[in-house]
Amino acid sequence: MRFDDASSSYGAVLHAIGQAVVVSDLEGRIVVWSRGAEALYGWVASETVGRCLAEFLGPSASLDRDAPAGVTDPHDTWVGEAVVLRQDGSTMPVLVTSSPVLGQAGEPLGRVAVTVDLSAQKRAEETAQHLSAIVASTADAVFTKDLDGTIRSWNRGAEEIYGYTADDVIGRHVSLLAPDNDGAEVRAILAAVSAGETIRGLETVRRRRDGSSVDISITVSPLYGEDDDVVGASVIGRDITDRRDLERQLARLATHDTLTDLPNRVLLVDRLTQALARAARHGRPLAVLFVDLDRFRLVNADVGYLVGDQVLVEVAGRLRAAVAPGDTVARFAGDSFVVVCEEISAEDAEAVAASIRTALAQPTAVTEIARPATATMGITDAGGSTTPSADVLIRCAQAAMFTAKASARGGWRVFDRAMEEQWAERISVAAELRRALAAEAFELHYQPVVELASGRLMGVEALIRWPHPVRGWISPDLFVPLAEEIGLIVELDDWVISTACRDIAGLRGAGALPLDVVLAVNVSARDVGPDLIARVIGHAGDAGLSLDRIELEVTETALMADSRAAGHVLQTLRDAGVGVALDDFGTGYSSLTYLRNLPLTNIKLDRAFVQHIATRPSDLAIAEAVMDLGRAVGVRTTAEAIETPEQLALLHCAGCHAGQGSLWSSALPPAELADLVRRHPQGFLTPQPLPARPAPRQRTAVDADTPAHHRLLQLHAAGASLATIATALNTERYRTVHGHLWNSAGVARVIADRAELTRMPAPGPMNDAPA
Repeated sequence: MRFDDASSSYGAVLHAIGQAVVVSDLEGRIVVWSRGAEALYGWVASETVGRCLAEFLGPSASLDRDAPAGVTDPHDTWVGEAVVLRQDGSTMPVLVTSSPVLGQAGEPLGRVAVTVDLSAQKRAEETAQHLSAIVASTADAVFTKDLDGTIRSWNRGAEEIYGYTADDVIGRHVSLLAPDNDGAEVRAILAAVSAGETIRGLETVRRRRDGSSVDISITVSPLYGEDDDVVGASVIGRDITDRRDLERQLARLATHDTLTDLPNRVLLVDRLTQALARAARHGRPLAVLFVDLDRFRLVNADVGYLVGDQVLVEVAGRLRAAVAPGDTVARFAGDSFVVVCEEISAEDAEAVAASIRTALAQPTAVTEIARPATATMGITDAGGSTTPSADVLIRCAQAAMFTAKASARGGWRVFDRAMEEQWAERISVAAELRRALAAEAFELHYQPVVELASGRLMGVEALIRWPHPVRGWISPDLFVPLAEEIGLIVELDDWVISTACRDIAGLRGAGALPLDVVLAVNVSARDVGPDLIARVIGHAGDAGLSLDRIELEVTETALMADSRAAGHVLQTLRDAGVGVALDDFGTGYSSLTYLRNLPLTNIKLDRAFVQHIATRPSDLAIAEAVMDLGRAVGVRTTAEAIETPEQLALLHCAGCHAGQGSLWSSALPPAELADLVRRHPQGFLTPQPLPARPAPRQRTAVDADTPAHHRLLQLHAAGASLATIATALNTERYRTVHGHLWNSAGVARVIADRAELTRMPAPGPMNDAPA
C-alpha cells in the first residue's frame, strides 16, 4: 500500500482523536491535516494538504525534518519544543512529538507529528518567575509554613526585617519570632488558618534575631493542596515601626504641650475625670490648683518670647518637682498651669501651694531674667454630696485664682461658697450677654472730644452701653471683660464698629456733626487680628464714612499679646487712613517700644492721672512727661475724664492737645449728641488763665552726656518701660543731676528732650554717676 493510501485510510481516526496531528511525506508535503490541527493553527485541510509544511508553520518549525540536536536517524522518535506560526500571524509555543511512518519493509515513508499548545503553561511559568522575582526582591517579609508552624521558605525581605537568614529559620518553628514565651498569638493564627480563614492587616510585635522588637503588620493566608485541603500558610509581613513611631508621636502631640512637654488641656481633663471617678469610688478627697504666673506678659515684652518660653519650661520643671510623683501637672493655657492632687483636701493642698511658691522663688537659670517668678493660685476640691465634672472643678479653681489675684498677687485662695455664688452669677450674666448680642440689645453713646485751645469739636468716642431689663445699666467694665473670656468680643466689637459708622455717617449727613469730626472706637485686645482690617474697611464703606474719619483705640494689653502681629494690622489700617490711638497710657506697662515702633496718631492719658492733676504734683509731672513724649514722637495727646476748669488749664499749659470729660459732656445717645452740638455752634469751653500760673517745671538736665543718660537711652533702645528704666537706674545707683532718685516722669522727660535734639550734645559733667 502506498504512503498516501495508508495516510488516507487512517485520516478518519486522526480526525476523531481531536488532537493536532500532521502527517507529511519525506519531502515535507502535508498528507494529513487533522481537525485538531485546523483548530490549533487556523488553516483548514483543503488549504494545506499537498503543500509544504514550512509554508504554513514557518521554516523554524518544520515538524518532520528539524529534529532536536543529536537526533539524526529518521527511524527515531523525538520530542521537542518549537514556536509555530498561526493563520492570523501570531506565534504559538508548542510541544511536538514526531514519529516516523514506516513501510512494510521498515523503510521510512514520512513522519507524523502530534502538537500540544504550550501557551497556558508558558504563561504560568512566566507568572511564576515574575512572582518569584517579586517575592525575592520585595522589602516585605514573605515566607511559608506548615500547619504545625514549621517555616518552609524565607525571602530576602524577611531576612532584612527579622535579621535571620533562610538557613537560620527554615525547618524551625515560627514561634521563634513571637515576643511572648508561650506563643499564644502564634497558636491562634495557626488554628484560624487551618480552618481556612485569612488574617489581614494584623498589627502586632515580633522579635528580631538581636532580641529587639519590631512593629509589623501581617497577612496570613491558607495554602491549599491538590485536594483543596489546607496544607500550610503564607505570611506577608510589613515593617510599620516608622508609622507606629509617628502615630505615637502624633498621639503625644495631641495630649502634651509642645513647649513644656506637660499634659495639655485635653489630657488634663481626661486624667482629672478618671481621678474624680476613683475619688468617688473609694471615698477619697481630690484637690485642684490653678496656677497663674504674675505679670508674665512683662517678661515677653522685656526680653522677648524666646526667653519667655525658656522661663515657662523652667517653671514647668519646678512645678513637677514641687508636687508628689503621682500628681498631674498640666499646662492649661499661656502662662497658666493646673495641678491635680489625689487623696488630699483643699486645706491640705495649701501646703502644696506653699511648696510651689517656694520653688518659683528660687533664682532662675534664665540669665536674661533678673527677677524670680511668682504665681497666684486658686484651690478647690471635689468635696460635697455630688461629684463635679472636670470642667467645673477647673473653673472653680480658676475663679479662686482670680479672687486671689484681685486682692494680692503671689498668694492663693480656696474656693468657697461666696465665690460659688459669684461664679453662678457670672455664668448667668454670660448667658444673658449672648442673648443680648443676638438681639442687638445694646446702645452706643458718644462723648465729645474737644480741642483744648479752641473748644472746637474734634471727634466723638463711641462707648457701648447695656440697658438690662432687670439689672438696669450694666457697666462695660463688667461685661466687656466677660465677653473677652467667653469668646464674644469679636462679634461685640463688630457690632460696635458697624453701628458707630452708621450713626456718625447719618449725623454728618443730617448736618448735626461737622464733616471733619473723627469717630473713635475702642478695640479689644482679642480683636486686633488680620480680619479686623477687612471689617473696619467694610463697615466704613457700607456707611459711606471715609477711613480718615475713623480712629481705633487700642490698649497696651492688646499690643502686649503679640506686638509684632498687632503692629502689622495697625500699620495696614494706618496706611489706609485709619487713625490709631494708644488708650490708657501710663497705667500699664507703658513700654516706649510702642511709641517708637507703632503707627500711632494719638496718646490718651488715663483718667487716673487727670483726676488728681491739680492736687498731686506727681500726677502733673507724669502728665507733662506724656505730653513731652507725644511731641517727641510727633503724635497728639488727649486727656480723659477732665472735670474741672483747673484741670483743663493745667493740661493746656502742659501741652495737651485735646480732651474729653464731664466738663463738656458725658457720653450721649446720638440724638442728644446732635442737640448738644447744635447748642454750641461756636465751640465748647476753652481753658482760662490760672489764678497763679505755676512756675515752669524744672527740667532734667539733658544737655550733659552723662553715664546715667547713656544707660537710660540704652534701656530705652531695648524697649524697656518707663518704670523699668527708673528701677534699673536706681538699682544700679545712678542719680539725677540733682542727686535725686529716678522716676517715670524724669525718664520720660529725658527721652522726650533727647528726641527733640538735632544732634547729640558734647559730653558734660559726671555728676549723675552711680552714687
